[in-house]
Amino acid sequence: MGEINPDLNSVNGQSAPISNFQIRTIEKSFDFDDFQEATFKNGSLIIEIDNQLKIDLNDIYIKIKKIDGTYIDSTLISQVSAGNSKNGTIDLKDKTLPHNMLIEVGNKLNIPLIQGDANVLPFADNSFHFLTMGYALRHVDDLKGTFKEYFRVLKPGGILLILELMKPTNKMIYRIVQLYFRLMVALISIPGIGGKNEGRLIKYYWDTIDTFVGSSTIIKTLYDIGFEEVNSHQIFNFFTEYTAVKP
Repeated sequence: MGEINPDLNSVNGQSAPISNFQIRTIEKSFDFDDFQEATFKNGSLIIEIDNQLKIDLNDIYIKIKKIDGTYIDSTLISQVSAGNSKNGTIDLKDKTLPHNMLIEVGNKLNIPLIQGDANVLPFADNSFHFLTMGYALRHVDDLKGTFKEYFRVLKPGGILLILELMKPTNKMIYRIVQLYFRLMVALISIPGIGGKNEGRLIKYYWDTIDTFVGSSTIIKTLYDIGFEEVNSHQIFNFFTEYTAVKP
């Protein structure tokens, strides 16, 4: 890939990490001579980052894109120490690549905000190593369809993490949580603190917890879709973590 040489006037001959230091994003074209488009059965794209600065570089990302800027894949190098080099590897298995691509290197991940439907995710198959959903599963209308999409966009070996507030099975904890939300509704509905709309929102929040499916349904559905190593962990019989792996 060449060298990373951001503008730097002086480092006084010292080698040390500098927080918040950002290199200029580098973007170069890359061409395969033997095909117009090809799907790789296996193989890797290895890109060497050669740090000739007197400082360590942290969180260097390498991204491959189509010429029109469409994202294909990326990898992250946590640190390239001063005066050393390190390889970044992107797995090409089952990826379809054009003969010409863009390779982008930087140390600031510009992650776009993409709005979509959980049942029809706007991403290609096998796109992600890790997928997480926080306290929103009870708002989807098709649990099986959502998990199918999560399975589709995860890479083999990819990990799914879901955080959710589940209806307590312990009667005492259930009453405590229920009372808390009722008090919140009453408090936030008071003019000057909130209002009727805010009170309805908190009530809706509790209703989605109270009427949501149980943990056994979530775990069974994950297995039915094809996930393996499905596990759940609860704190206070309320805060719940689900993990699963795509084989």
